[in-house]
Amino acid sequence: MIQSTDARLVKLCTRLAVPQKRRQERLVLVEGTKAVADALAAGAGFEAAIASTEYGRGPAEAALLERLRAVRAIDFHEASPRILERVSTTETPQGIVAVAHEPVASLRDLLARRAPSGPLRLAILDGVQDPGNVGACLRVAAAFGFDGALAGPGTADPFGPKVVRAAAATVFRLPIAPGPPLPELAAGLRAASVRVVALAAGGAAPESARAGARFALLAGNEGAGIPEGHLGLCDARVWVPITPGVESLNVAVAFGVAAYLLARTGPRA
Repeated sequence: MIQSTDARLVKLCTRLAVPQKRRQERLVLVEGTKAVADALAAGAGFEAAIASTEYGRGPAEAALLERLRAVRAIDFHEASPRILERVSTTETPQGIVAVAHEPVASLRDLLARRAPSGPLRLAILDGVQDPGNVGACLRVAAAFGFDGALAGPGTADPFGPKVVRAAAATVFRLPIAPGPPLPELAAGLRAASVRVVALAAGGAAPESARAGARFALLAGNEGAGIPEGHLGLCDARVWVPITPGVESLNVAVAFGVAAYLLARTGPRA
């Protein structure tokens, strides 16, 4: 039973809420019954978990506690609701917080998931700042069979608590690698015969685009989009047509539509 906010695990959880410190620790904070259960199902490597003394009254909560206690590697503790409020990053704590190891991946790892000439689908998020949008894009990529994602400079931490919640723990299913600046990344992808398809105004409708068997769908910043200078580095552009008078779609919504249509029309092994 954890009774003090000075406890080691409580201090660790509060550090993980800070992006820079979380990256240093290479650990991920996972909150709530569904997120923890989904992460367990995805094979996440958990280090520790804290549950409120009031947690476990419902069937889903009781089942999750049983699963967690069965994993010997997990340092499991109970704590008062006051302690849970201290370690939670949500306004309404859901009674359980877990600490998992951050999955490690690189661009080389993503490219190696398929044969050099085989079909490959990647997502690139470049400067997508809102954690909810990042999480939604990652969830979409996983849902439509993408092989991995790259989080470029300026993108919200893909393993931050808000992204993990928005992604429904798919960050433990979909390999995610840090992406270098786009000029360097585009050159590396081109060398691997992967076409970079930009989600940008003026592009073709996704269902008519010729993305090819090996492509990376690029989404840019919510407000500024993809810098004009970077668009010249891309092999193609796609855009989701909308009704005149409507300003734009949310980046995650547009990414979802384009990802679905490109995945549906492109070949797959």
